[in-house]
This record gives sequence, structure tokens and C-alpha cells, in this order.
Amino acid sequence: MKMKRHRGILITVVGIIVVMMLSPIVQAVENATDDNLKVEHLQEIVPNAPAVVNQEALDVMYQAAKTKRLDAAMLLIKCLAFNFDPTSSNEERNHDIMIPAIQLLQDHFGEAVAPLLYAEAIASDQKWFRDRVALAVRTILSLDTIQKMNDIFALESTLNPNAKDFAASLLANRIDIHFATPYEEKQKQVEDAVKRIREQTPVK
Repeated sequence: MKMKRHRGILITVVGIIVVMMLSPIVQAVENATDDNLKVEHLQEIVPNAPAVVNQEALDVMYQAAKTKRLDAAMLLIKCLAFNFDPTSSNEERNHDIMIPAIQLLQDHFGEAVAPLLYAEAIASDQKWFRDRVALAVRTILSLDTIQKMNDIFALESTLNPNAKDFAASLLANRIDIHFATPYEEKQKQVEDAVKRIREQTPVK
């Protein structure tokens, strides 16, 4: 009887140890899966033009930012296209406060995001986007870091038109940011609907 009881206790103890050893691994896998979903959700809402952000998009951006993942940071840079509704308040707010992705990048990634900001700006053919990235750079990075990144990307001697324009935005006294408004979005929706109707209508 004693042998069986000891064996049962031993099996139980071993089982507990195995569970304790596996728990961190299971937790890590669950966390990774959860983080993947958060980043995937963010990827689904990234706009390709300036857009007014809503609460749902803000929540998705915040959850993805908390993962501190590289792919999340890259998507958040693209989410610089989002801005708060400029018509919702009579008070004039600073430009960096109007773009929620700037604060998220600053809080969750800090200056580590510097190379990504520069690379995304130079790769983009959209001036409005380069200007928003320039605003993010001036908000998030120190002057020393900006100078280092300018040297790394050779902004002072580059012949790349995108890079030259980005450099000009970084040096400007004030970056001219155009903020999307709900009216513009509704107008674009109507224009897109009209375009689809015309495309579907057979030419006689």
C-alpha cells in the first residue's frame, strides 16, 4: 500500500512540475498568437490617404503598439495618415497631438523607431505622408538623433527627390499638415460610388 501511495504522490509531483515548466511556454505561445492578431487587426485598418480616426481604430492602434513589435511599429508609421477631427473642437491643438500615431510611437518605441521613420518617408511618393513623418521625427527624436539620422541617410547630399523634400520638411519653421475632415471623407465616398457606377455602366 505504501509503495502505491508513494508512487501516486510521485506521479502527482512530477505532473505538477511538468505543468509548471510548460506554463511559461504555453503562455508565451498564447501571447505570441494574441500579438499576431493585434498586428493583423492593425494592418486591416491602415489608410492609404489622410483619414479621420475613430475610437475603434484608436483601440486597435493602442493594442498593437503595446506589443512593441517591429511590424507593429512599421504599421503605426503608416497610421500617421490618421488624424483627429479638426472640426470637433474650437481650440487649436498642436499638430503632433492631432495625429495619434505620433504619441503611440513615442510612448511604446521611442527613438528606436528613428530608422523606420526615415526609411518610410524616403520610400513614399506622397508629400502629405512625408510631411507627417517629418512631424513625427521632430516630435519623437532629439536634435542629436535627428542629425545622426540625417548623416546616415545622407539627406544633405542626396539627389533623391523624396529625400530632398523630406529634408526640407525637417528644416521648415512650420510643417504644413493637411488634416482630413469628415466632410472630405463623405465627399470621397460619393465620388468613389459615382466612379463605380460609371465603370459598371456599359458604354453605348
